[in-house]
Order: sequence, then structure tokens, then C-alpha cells
Amino acid sequence: MVHEATGAPRHLLPLLENIMRNDVFHSTLDWQTRAQFDRGAKQAYTLYRRDSAFYDASATLQAAAFELTQAETAASSAQASGNKAASAAANSRAASARADFALAQAAFDGACDCQLR
Repeated sequence: MVHEATGAPRHLLPLLENIMRNDVFHSTLDWQTRAQFDRGAKQAYTLYRRDSAFYDASATLQAAAFELTQAETAASSAQASGNKAASAAANSRAASARADFALAQAAFDGACDCQLR
């Protein structure tokens, strides 16, 4: 429905849905009439085009946070198992995830700084 209302590229549709929930309606989307939904989708796409660096950085940061949580959980489990090889691999993954998260955080902070100017 978002694609039909906006013509936005398919890879942006999940992001536009989040913008609709968080920045347009501040609610779920299921109570909207079709006309309200379409207007909200168009507004979300306008917001995205205006502030794409911010929204892209936010999505990247969210994905990096999820990956970091997953990697740290796996590292803890591997450590508890006593398997040194699995623990080393999991710790390496967690270190990589921490680095990716730090880069995503820096990009997000930079995008937020741009929003304030």
C-alpha cells in the first residue's frame, strides 16, 4: 500500500512504514482510512527525501544495535559452553559488531548534527 501511494522504491518501504508510525501518526497504522494512510505514506516519503541522511543513519544504527546484541549473546553462550574455538569465533564476531556499531553511532551523530544546522 505504501508503494502504491508513493511509488517509492521497494527497499525503502519498511523505512517509510516506520516513519509513518513514528513521525507521521505516532501510532499504529491499522486505524487509518485508506485516504489517511495514503496521505501519511506521502508525508513519510516527503520526510524521508528531505532528511534521508538522518533516516538512513538511524536505520543503520538500529540494525547495528541488533547485530551487536546478537553477537554479544552468542559470545556469552560460547564462553559458558567452555568451547574455546567457538568462544574465540564468537568474541571475534562481537568485536566486529562493536566496531560496526561505533561507526553507525558516529554516522548517526553526524546526521543528527546536520539536522541541527
